[in-house]
Amino acid sequence: MSWLAWPALSFAIVLGTVGQLLLKYALRQTGSTAIGLRTMLAPAMLAWLLCYAITTILWLLALRCIPLSQAFPILGLQFAVIPIGSSHGLDERITRVQGLGIIAIIAGVAMVGQS
Repeated sequence: MSWLAWPALSFAIVLGTVGQLLLKYALRQTGSTAIGLRTMLAPAMLAWLLCYAITTILWLLALRCIPLSQAFPILGLQFAVIPIGSSHGLDERITRVQGLGIIAIIAGVAMVGQS
């Protein structure tokens, strides 16, 4: 089962990122400021829920073998990947300061991953 931990963590990062992008997309598509049944049943919102259910299972698989002190900071890679994804998929802008933050996050995750 330990051979599954790192791929599970990697896939949890990917699905967590996709889930956040889907959530933002779903909220944009409904165009309403109120979050009602129409919003909650939107296809993108249901896909977000599925992503998070699977992400939770993958996270549990990863934590069985990877120390939390190492896995959790690596999961933080989402803080770098989500803005990149939102700039490409949702036409959101990344400022220079955010870009520097993304670089710092990636460098930090690389250092934690080395330990």
